[in-house]
Amino acid sequence: MTFMPRPIPTIAICLLGLLIPQGRAFGLLNKQQPTNQYPNDIVSSFVNSCISLAAEDDVDPQFAQNICTCYVQEIQNQYTYQEFDAINREVAQGQPLPPVFEELVKNCINRNRPSQE
Repeated sequence: MTFMPRPIPTIAICLLGLLIPQGRAFGLLNKQQPTNQYPNDIVSSFVNSCISLAAEDDVDPQFAQNICTCYVQEIQNQYTYQEFDAINREVAQGQPLPPVFEELVKNCINRNRPSQE
């Protein structure tokens, strides 16, 4: 499957569903701990929402898993939970995501893109 850039905004918008708890914690694939640790249920909800939205855009499930996990780790490296929670509330009220979020997604996509053979 060839990667199309279309899913970037969709994955970035998964921030809107961040605070909807989905139960069990999600174990990060990468064992490196982010700078700012968010509650496990928040990370789980974020990753699950992100993967679901990517699936709606026909993104390969493993690729989506890798991107979404990378994305939440990068966000945790950039923002404290309190800062992120404030951004989440602003986005829920119609404010745009900070431009850095799209850059974080692009970086994660580039790092996790399957190699072309």
